[in-house]
Amino acid sequence: MMFSGKTLGALLGGESHLTFWQLSQLSSRPKPPREAFVAPPGRANFLPAAWLRSRKSERLFVLDMAGRLVYWQSGVPDSSDGARTGNLYNLDEGVVNLAQVAHDCFIYVRRDREQLTAHRVVQDVRENWSCPLGSALGDSKVLFGGGALWRRQVGGCATRLETKPAETWRIYTPVRGAGRLFDIADITLENGWQGIGLIHTPVAESFGLLALGSKRKTLALYSGQREALYTTSSAISKYTVCPVSGVIAMLTIDRELIVYSVPERQIRLIVNGQGTEHATE
Repeated sequence: MMFSGKTLGALLGGESHLTFWQLSQLSSRPKPPREAFVAPPGRANFLPAAWLRSRKSERLFVLDMAGRLVYWQSGVPDSSDGARTGNLYNLDEGVVNLAQVAHDCFIYVRRDREQLTAHRVVQDVRENWSCPLGSALGDSKVLFGGGALWRRQVGGCATRLETKPAETWRIYTPVRGAGRLFDIADITLENGWQGIGLIHTPVAESFGLLALGSKRKTLALYSGQREALYTTSSAISKYTVCPVSGVIAMLTIDRELIVYSVPERQIRLIVNGQGTEHATE
């Protein structure tokens, strides 16, 4: 599932076909073979995706479970091979993560051997530049931040260096006016804590690592020092952090939905399991 402005779109998988829900320029396609596109089993499983559209064209990019960055696009005539794969195209492989930062732009990081490299895609092509990010772990994880910066050229990102005995992250902060150069800083979390998002502070031109506590109830921001942000009454079962706004949406095991703005240090919305809503103005 993905948003374009205020419009929600989705790619829905069936037994033999894929359906593009609310993607007006893309119609139902035959389900690609597993060697071309690996989707998660079961229901309500989400894959990272980016939806780029204009008046003339529409493209949906999806990162599958095999690390392939694939896409479907409108207005392409069928060929014998295209019909077999449902007009699925392969942009890149060995991809670790992606994030959409504008209606016509997304970024992604790929792994080549033991090195990570960031790329940017505008509308329908990968731009002819890359940002090397250093060495990669076997289970590399990448976070993005500073969406407005990425729209101009280079924003911030974080790569996980270690997982044991505690997570260690490397934060890449773009050097102002220096093209693709970064200031690099390493942050080691407390045992059991998990890095879940990268938060941009425009005034200070810095990035902080958003982390979830060992009991999955506490949020904190690591930026020079640890700052406690918010504590939930029950454990957080699912979460999503927006790489553009720095807003996090959390769902607890008690079915409470909490939306919290990290830059503003403010609760935006609380919806509890009984249907009572609380929202800030």
